[in-house]
Amino acid sequence: MKLPLTPMKIITPLCIAAIAAASSFATPAQAGDPDFGPNVLVFDPSMNNIQQQIDGVSRYGQFDGRRCALLFKPGNYKVDAKVGFYDQVLGLGQTPDAVVLDGLHSTDHGNVTQTFWRAAENLSSPTVFWAVSQGTSIRRIHARGNLSIYAGGWASGGFDADCKVDGNLEAGGQQQWFSRNSELGGWAGGAWNIVFVGVPNTGKLRYDGKTKTYGPIQWPVDTGVDQAPLIAEKPYLFVDNSGNYNVMVPAV
Repeated sequence: MKLPLTPMKIITPLCIAAIAAASSFATPAQAGDPDFGPNVLVFDPSMNNIQQQIDGVSRYGQFDGRRCALLFKPGNYKVDAKVGFYDQVLGLGQTPDAVVLDGLHSTDHGNVTQTFWRAAENLSSPTVFWAVSQGTSIRRIHARGNLSIYAGGWASGGFDADCKVDGNLEAGGQQQWFSRNSELGGWAGGAWNIVFVGVPNTGKLRYDGKTKTYGPIQWPVDTGVDQAPLIAEKPYLFVDNSGNYNVMVPAV
């Protein structure tokens, strides 16, 4: 289905102003791209200073009013995308492997119990560090190695779907996590409540298959549902070989 090119309603115009304050190279999109509005940046591998623009967006905090989406056309990018509050990073390929970033990061190390409100989807990277707590998701991500969902400290919840992790999904001290319809090479760690739905080899992935006791409360370390209910994955944008924007609507 082709994407209608009607203008989108923009809630706030602060995204580009935020980047411009840190960089003079900010551009919302290239000529010929749809007008997604000033809160959307579109990158392709030929552009310069992409890292500087990403850093200008990610440095803003939880109580800032801006909202940003960073879109990457197919290709390889020598950038480390740190995804900040109210930011979304999306690849525009037909498959996750069509967009390759050097790194994808949610935050710094340490206590991440306030690392909320961010998302990433439809791209691949050899280094994926997604230490978060609630209000977050990763979809259609190919982690070409391990995927860490904690930061060496406290972490408290998140969600992945339709992802592939070549190595381990490293939970560490992550208190709760929901993984659906993903392919994981292995699972390491986890604290209170880890849920697998439609994840192959769930029994082999479980932390220890037992129950831990915290005071008078017993917390199941993991819950496994072998097959997910009938479901369709989230639609996503992609750019075809002619440079046209399309919406892919996955089958049920």
